[in-house]
Amino acid sequence: MNLLRSQLLSSRSSSPSAFKRTKDPGSGLLGPHAIEVRPRHLVVGDGVCRSFAVVGYPREVGLGWLAPLLEHPGRLDVALHVDPMPNQVAADRLRRQLARLESARRIDAAKGRLADPGLDVAALDARDLSARLARGEGKLFRLGLYLTVHAADLDALDAECARVRALVSSLLLDRR
Repeated sequence: MNLLRSQLLSSRSSSPSAFKRTKDPGSGLLGPHAIEVRPRHLVVGDGVCRSFAVVGYPREVGLGWLAPLLEHPGRLDVALHVDPMPNQVAADRLRRQLARLESARRIDAAKGRLADPGLDVAALDARDLSARLARGEGKLFRLGLYLTVHAADLDALDAECARVRALVSSLLLDRR
């Protein structure tokens, strides 16, 4: 708070050179001067940025699984939203998910396709989660992971986004 106050006071000084530098005393302190929305990126102040949403996660993650993203050397904002899901909503979603998985398995069998081990594992996980939820031993959460890459210009943004995509893929995350 003291930093904000001192910057506001120094920008309000009566010297003519300080007055010429900025027209608004709080200019740039609380956000960019302008934001321009483009189809594949945003122009924010003097730079550009692009955001990705992570839509798929590995089955299990270990301690520090986000460390490579958090330690990325470029300018990368990582936003993680965790929201507890009511037990009734979680049970309904698990029931629907289990029905979809069983349906997909039956369709594959009817068409003579080989069994998909991923479907079998997902069905077992859904059954296990449903049972633990019914016993009151577990809780489900909605998870949103969003990545915003910043750069000075479009070429740098494209290069940095390619590095972030490679990093995200190495963590077995699916992004959009």
